[in-house]
Amino acid sequence: MKKNSYLSIAWILNPLVITFYGIGCYALSRLMKYGGVARRLPIIIICFTTLFFWFFWCFYQIKKKHRTNKANEEPISRSSKHLVVSKVWMPIAILALFSITGITGVNIYQSAIPFQGKLAFFIHDLKYKKEIEFAHNNLFEDKLDGFLRDIQKVVDLPEEMFLSSEFDLTFNKEGQITSLYTFLYGKNEKGETKTFLIDYDESKSEKLALYLNGYAKEEYNEEKRIAPLFEGIRILPIKETVFQWNKNEFGLYYEGYRNWGADTSGIVFYNENGPSNQITDPKNEINGYTISIYLPQESNESPVRFVATSPKLATKPTLGSLQSNDDETFFLTEDTGYRLVVTDAAAGSRFYALELTKDGGQTWERLNEDPFLGSTGVASGLKFIDQDLGFLGLSHGGGSSSDLYRTIDGGKTLEKVHLPSVEVPLNNSETYDPFDFPEMPDEENGALFLLAGQGQDGDYNGGSKALYRSYDKGESWEFVKEIH
Repeated sequence: MKKNSYLSIAWILNPLVITFYGIGCYALSRLMKYGGVARRLPIIIICFTTLFFWFFWCFYQIKKKHRTNKANEEPISRSSKHLVVSKVWMPIAILALFSITGITGVNIYQSAIPFQGKLAFFIHDLKYKKEIEFAHNNLFEDKLDGFLRDIQKVVDLPEEMFLSSEFDLTFNKEGQITSLYTFLYGKNEKGETKTFLIDYDESKSEKLALYLNGYAKEEYNEEKRIAPLFEGIRILPIKETVFQWNKNEFGLYYEGYRNWGADTSGIVFYNENGPSNQITDPKNEINGYTISIYLPQESNESPVRFVATSPKLATKPTLGSLQSNDDETFFLTEDTGYRLVVTDAAAGSRFYALELTKDGGQTWERLNEDPFLGSTGVASGLKFIDQDLGFLGLSHGGGSSSDLYRTIDGGKTLEKVHLPSVEVPLNNSETYDPFDFPEMPDEENGALFLLAGQGQDGDYNGGSKALYRSYDKGESWEFVKEIH
């Protein structure tokens, strides 16, 4: 390399440049990790803007000197001392530049891993957050059907939805909804579980925030149906109820079917015609789908608890058996379900057959006489991702271990799933795989995830589990990480 090149690069990459670049990159990586735009963005802008103008000025000066010296036919002169310093500094500067860039790149990448940093949440929001115009936001006029209509303009909602968390709403004396929070899930027409986290706070935004593709425990518990809330709000005199308090802010709370025991405080029964004159019997427990109206700022004021009493509104539905999903029964839709039935038993182990219903459990047909390929044990799980892809679990040794089976033809044939072994130290010379109890997989973004536990006899690392992932519908799996 010519001596002029050493001098030029050393001049451009002087210590102040490296320092400014390091400060800017550090602020950028912290912004990606922790956020703080107001505090860190000005530093980033100042550092990189200064560097931009410095580089522009340097290249301009170098070009200018080259033109001048070329015109005078004179070489650029520098003392030998300057040249020696430049040759020493240049590799140091380049190494520092690449090191800072590499460390910053790694930190930014790690911040983008779900959910390890602010960047990951930002990317997640870009993909799964939708802001919706909340036009029908008056509880008195629009009931609760209004905000559903607003949401359905943007996304399709399942016909039947369930609560993953409570439904909490506040509104003012004009009926204007001031805040709303709930987490719902349900199955779409393809039998896929979809989640909807709904968040609204008028003090922060006029739009309703909808987060898709979250994680909800798929219990499909009939006690958590959201439909009785919407039916009740259409019937109940909410406006007249809150006017008696003569306050400015009110709350509405719902978490499904509840048991109040013998506590009659604030209880108002209702049916399809509205509030009823039913008298509570102290001998009987009070239970039913309950809609509570309360004062957020008044902890001493007892809420009004509207408890549904009619068969349509109050009783736990028995159709469809979505409530009966367990280790031996799974309903993909209200009509389509699968179950394992015991065909023989001996010494604490059982032989099973797999059956299918298409009419909500009224009739069943035999799909497979021996889904576990001759093995015996106790069913440890049953789940279908769709009408073709399904998984069955069979535990052994009193729940100490389990095998996972997979079908891709709706249960007609099955094969055992083999998970990659995760070896951990048993002692100084031996290792073993403690994760021998696979659970039922969940689908997310086209991939399958499953946790493998340690069964009843596992005590490795506080009972931790192994997380596995599959991109080919469970044909092959890869170990992701250990979950504590």
